[in-house]
Amino acid sequence: MKTFQDFAPIDHSILGSDCPDYCDFEHLQGIPDRRVWSVVEGDDESLHACAGYHIVNVVYYIVTQRLWQDAETSFEIFEGKPLA
Repeated sequence: MKTFQDFAPIDHSILGSDCPDYCDFEHLQGIPDRRVWSVVEGDDESLHACAGYHIVNVVYYIVTQRLWQDAETSFEIFEGKPLA
């Protein structure tokens, strides 16, 4: 089973981002769609990396070296706290 790290996230500072781990939408110009992941916030404060461009609940974007094949692919990358 693949993990998100298998897609090889890049160092985002090469795109002009202040953070090497992620970037904002403005840094994505010219990046192939299938290398872009949208990190969205879940209901329980978890974060999920979802293949492609998304708008709703997006926190930031991650670009990977390897292309995703299925637009339905997603990974939980941060486990949130259960709602009390």
